[in-house]
Amino acid sequence: MIEFRPDVATGQVLCRFPPTHVHNPGPLRARPVLVSDHQFLESIQSSLFVLNRLETFIPHRDQLFCGLHVERLRNSLRRPVEEQRHPMLMNAIFLWACYFSRTPSLNQHEPLYLSRATEAFHDWLRGPTKVVDVIQGCCLLSQYYLVNGRIMEGSYYASTAATLALQWGLHKQGSERRDVGMGLEGSFTLPPAQDSIERGERILAFWQVFCLDRCWSAALHRPSLISDGPGGLSSIIVPWPQDIIEYEVVRDCRPCV
Repeated sequence: MIEFRPDVATGQVLCRFPPTHVHNPGPLRARPVLVSDHQFLESIQSSLFVLNRLETFIPHRDQLFCGLHVERLRNSLRRPVEEQRHPMLMNAIFLWACYFSRTPSLNQHEPLYLSRATEAFHDWLRGPTKVVDVIQGCCLLSQYYLVNGRIMEGSYYASTAATLALQWGLHKQGSERRDVGMGLEGSFTLPPAQDSIERGERILAFWQVFCLDRCWSAALHRPSLISDGPGGLSSIIVPWPQDIIEYEVVRDCRPCV
């Protein structure tokens, strides 16, 4: 069977043909067509649309304090569904890509991706997985609502991001000792980061939440949710943020207190 796969680097569709066998397979038989030409073209167009939207978002990610590793994000699209980034994060990225495109043909898709992102978040509440992805997705949704003047919804997702960051301990990534005395703490523990890049994304996710919390605090004249004072359960023990590329090299990052 011929396999088709979109190439992220070139934007072309790559084809891989099966090996040719020398032996005579016998008389030819009609084989059922599994995918129609129309369905095949729709699948290719959909894949290319996703890749193009991702490339539209990437140059603007720093404007949103979004510390995602670009190559790892691209490669995740080639993985099985269960190994890809959470749908909430991806749909929030596509939402912003449509916004940044500033073309009517793409702007019209914003309500679609906004609906998909919010639905993915509500689905996540029933079985939390890929927590850091969801926190990053909440930040992106909050910022989108903010620039569109939807203050209540934006404040909701900013507060959600701050609450989740504190609950899952993103503010304690430089601490070797976890606080005790919280009866349900074991239910809110992130698995160890697999490598320095994943650890870097977690660090940058916290500072993204921190900056967003401070911005909303100033805009709404309310206390910030993340305290930066010494001591207490909410004290910050996280290394200062660096460019995501810096985390490709393993290094000892000193925590800030």
